[in-house]
Amino acid sequence: MQKTTENMTINELMHYYLEKSEVANGGSTTAKPGHSRTIFVETKGGEGYTERVEAGIWGEINSEPTVLLKLFHERYYAVSHETYKEICDLLSRDLSQSEITTVRTSQVAYPGGIIDINLPGKPTIKAKAWYEITPGEVTLFLVNDTLYAISRKAPKTISVRTISQRKTGSFANPNPKREIIWHKFDLSGNSIPGFPNKPSYLL
Repeated sequence: MQKTTENMTINELMHYYLEKSEVANGGSTTAKPGHSRTIFVETKGGEGYTERVEAGIWGEINSEPTVLLKLFHERYYAVSHETYKEICDLLSRDLSQSEITTVRTSQVAYPGGIIDINLPGKPTIKAKAWYEITPGEVTLFLVNDTLYAISRKAPKTISVRTISQRKTGSFANPNPKREIIWHKFDLSGNSIPGFPNKPSYLL
């Protein structure tokens, strides 16, 4: 019998929302959580080919090269390298002994965005949304002095917008001859063989 998200542990939920993901280097952009951007990535299509995808934004990106998460049967997410490392760190942790609190919220938040948590008789506290937050119950957990909120009923969209491929080289990348290969997302949080810390065109 398959577990429902309502019964999953924090670790299981984090892995569930990123199951079978792949990663690639994406283009530079500036955006906040909840926004979407057209991201150009080079593909296996051959020299000078690019793939154009519509990606949601996970966390804040400030005019920097991005990492692109390609979720299985889901949308794409563009994240900063800093956010990507944060995600890997969270996925690698054993949170089974973490103190967690379940609260109700009427707010909506996008991955990496901030949500206000109102606890009776206490000042409002802020938590970072891990994946999407929808109205209802959220579970709070603390890692490295950062409070995260994760929904047990976040929708997993099955729509993947705009995948197109074309031969170009003028605007997508300073060096269109380099191909960027998709890599499986390492859910253990270890480094990904062949995936550089910098986009290939900066090496």
